[in-house]
Amino acid sequence: MAEHRRVSLLECAIAASAAIVPVLLGVIALVAVVRPGEPDSIDRQGRSDRYVSVRRVAALKTFERAIVERRSDAPQHTDALAVLAGIPACRGEWGGGSPAALWLRDLVGAKVETTAAEQIALQMNEIDAALLRFSSRTKARVEHHVGLDPARWFAAAADALATPVEAADAPGRRFQVRCDDLADALESLRRADAAMLETLAWRGTEGSATLARWRADQQMQLTAREVTRKNPWGGVPGCIYIGGGDATPAVFLAPARSAQERVCAMAAVRGVTTAASGSAAAPPPIAVAGEPGVADHVDDPRWQVPPSIFTLLQPLESLRQPAGALYRAYA
Repeated sequence: MAEHRRVSLLECAIAASAAIVPVLLGVIALVAVVRPGEPDSIDRQGRSDRYVSVRRVAALKTFERAIVERRSDAPQHTDALAVLAGIPACRGEWGGGSPAALWLRDLVGAKVETTAAEQIALQMNEIDAALLRFSSRTKARVEHHVGLDPARWFAAAADALATPVEAADAPGRRFQVRCDDLADALESLRRADAAMLETLAWRGTEGSATLARWRADQQMQLTAREVTRKNPWGGVPGCIYIGGGDATPAVFLAPARSAQERVCAMAAVRGVTTAASGSAAAPPPIAVAGEPGVADHVDDPRWQVPPSIFTLLQPLESLRQPAGALYRAYA
């Protein structure tokens, strides 16, 4: 009778790993078949980790013409009538009727909801006051006291509305500035007590080489850098849940105190997998940073992580990581 051969744990682990590899290869092949038909067009949108609105930059650059040397320290007062008369193209959106209707409403003291034109006039006044404070302080970054000239801004805004803009990142495409973009530009410049003023380049701190490219009356310059943000579609690495059941929490791989940990722990994200599997609501998953060590307690949740999990999942990194082409195509 043949002697029964004992199988070691190492041999079991090797056999399990060998069994998982064909499954991963099958998943990769499936992804290659069902991926979007035009990945190049989608990938082009995801190649940059930064995002900037071309229309927003064009709307903000109208203030390069409108911020001028201040002739008086008295605060300006712009009202809704001046806004509608200065930018008639936006009268329908910024509304409240004709200038005559607004004048009559103010005359009789009617109480109605504040119009967009009135909000814009208020923001213009706030920006002018912020410019006065900015340029009047000790060690100001400007040569003179500066302020917002309403007439010059109205003219610059009208030109921006009538002139399509182009971007180097989108050759052949032209973007049209809208009234909403002008309103957003005002709000951006006014936000947080006009904190953006600190980030701009000003006459008085820039070198002669830079000023040589400015107009003679230009006091500041705004570039895309001031309004560039991280790509909002960048996302976080995909969530990999291991184990779990009706009473047992699943674990997932994520660095401690990371955005991925916060996202993968959300019930809405975990609910996608439970709904797909048809299981009932499970306990909240537990984040683990990686494989267990020899000194870890036997109850440590990291013991639920299969050996060499990162090596096994390496072929799927392009789908799991935001920098991967497949992640960008699907996200």
